Formats: sequence, C-alpha cells, structure tokens
Amino acid sequence: QGVKCTVEGVSVAVGNRKLMEAEGVEMPAECVQYVVGVHARARTAVLVALDGKLAGAVSIMDPIKPESGGVVARLHQMRIECHMVTGDNWGTARAIAEELGIKHVEAEVSPAGKAERIRELQEGK
Repeated sequence: QGVKCTVEGVSVAVGNRKLMEAEGVEMPAECVQYVVGVHARARTAVLVALDGKLAGAVSIMDPIKPESGGVVARLHQMRIECHMVTGDNWGTARAIAEELGIKHVEAEVSPAGKAERIRELQEGK
C-alpha cells in the first residue's frame, strides 16, 4: 500500500492506488490511464498525495534478472511447475509472468501471505 506522514503540517501519502482510494484521493482519468499503462509494462506506479490531493506519479521497476527466463525454461523441461507469488500489482505480475513463461501467478500478496502460500504449495495444495 504505502506510507503516510505529516511534514511541516502537510499530510503526505506515498503508495499505490489502494492507498490513494483509502485516503479518499481523487484520481483523474489520465492518472488512472497512466497507472494501467505502467502496470502493463511490468512496472509499479507510485502515487503521491499532498493534503488529500494527487500531486504526482512515478514509475519504478525491479528488473528481471537476465538468467530468470532460462531458469524457468529449464524447470519446465524438468516438468517442474513454476508459481509466482508476489506483492506486486496484478498488471505487473502478469506482464512479468508472461515474459518468463510462468502460468501460475498470485499477486498483491502480503509477506506473511507469501510465506503461507509457499507452505501450501510445498504441501501440494
């Protein structure tokens, strides 16, 4: 989601769209379109609101390691099913999974949720 604080009397919220919605920040159509486009390109949109008004948006990405595609391909050759469980948004997660050839994707999962899901997968659930 993100972080909230007050700086010199100004309420600051920095995070994802869910945080903006929770804070009642109105998002213009062009910003929503920007966020959707960012996610489709396997990036994450970080939004900034000041005193409840959208002030900006930036795109960040955690690059895919060059060897990842080869590792996933080799696992498929070994008939090992790959799952991606991530805290990233669904758009980013789907784009990365598609690029790597991963069919099973779970996104927007908390760190505790990831650990639980990994345990379930290990148990064959």
